[in-house]
Amino acid sequence: MIVGCTQDMKRQELKDFCTFTATSSDQQHPMLTSRQVGTDYFVYPKWLETNQDLLGIFGNADPLDRRQWIKIESALDDNPSTNFTIKNRNFIEAENRCVGMPSRLRYEILWSYVGNVDKPQAKILR
Repeated sequence: MIVGCTQDMKRQELKDFCTFTATSSDQQHPMLTSRQVGTDYFVYPKWLETNQDLLGIFGNADPLDRRQWIKIESALDDNPSTNFTIKNRNFIEAENRCVGMPSRLRYEILWSYVGNVDKPQAKILR
């Protein structure tokens, strides 16, 4: 599934959006949010923020049965085995372009068919 949107901004708004730097969690930009990662702050657009943290193992997962759901892992979670790098954001004056700002969410889903070979069902494994 792919979902997209557009955001109209004047040149200065785009520059401010692109170059905003958070030095604490209480600093705010109207279109940005941040999370602390180590000693730095990962700054990203508010529209990429999601509170979705579970995924049904099967398409008909019962919302009241926790065993039928799997937690969505994130590179931003406090997981020492995750190697997460914060990219530098830059505003390129000559092209009126912002580079390095996150612009999408990407999910990797490991799944397999299970059950009877005549009527297999897709199952989320991880």
